[in-house]
Amino acid sequence: MKGLLLTMLLCSALLSFGANAEESAQTVGTAGTAELEIVHDFFIVSTSTKIKVQVPQYVALGQLISIRYMKDGHVIDATFPVAQINIRNDLCWLHSKGHSALDPSLGDTIYVQPCRRLQ
Repeated sequence: MKGLLLTMLLCSALLSFGANAEESAQTVGTAGTAELEIVHDFFIVSTSTKIKVQVPQYVALGQLISIRYMKDGHVIDATFPVAQINIRNDLCWLHSKGHSALDPSLGDTIYVQPCRRLQ
C-alpha cells in the first residue's frame, strides 16, 4: 500500500512538473506590453537592464519586430530579432539569440505576460 501511494505521489509530481515545463513556440499572441531585458556582456560578468516596452499583438519566430519604449524622456522606436520563442503557461520569452552550446553568450530577452501560443 505504501509503495502504491509513493508511486502515485511521484507520478503526480512528474505530471505537474511536465505541465509547467518551458516549451518552444512558432507564433504567440501578446497583450502588447512586455519587459525588455538588455544584457551587457563583459569579460567575466554580465549585467542587464530592464525596460517596459510595447510589442506587436502577434509575434512569429524569425520575425524582426518593432518595439517602442521610453528612455531619458524620449520615445525610442527600435527593432528586435526574434530568434527563439519559449512559453510556460501564460509567460513568453522572446530571445534575440538562439541558445547554443557553441555560443554561451546571452542575447537580449523580451518577457511577455500574458501570452498565448498560436502555433
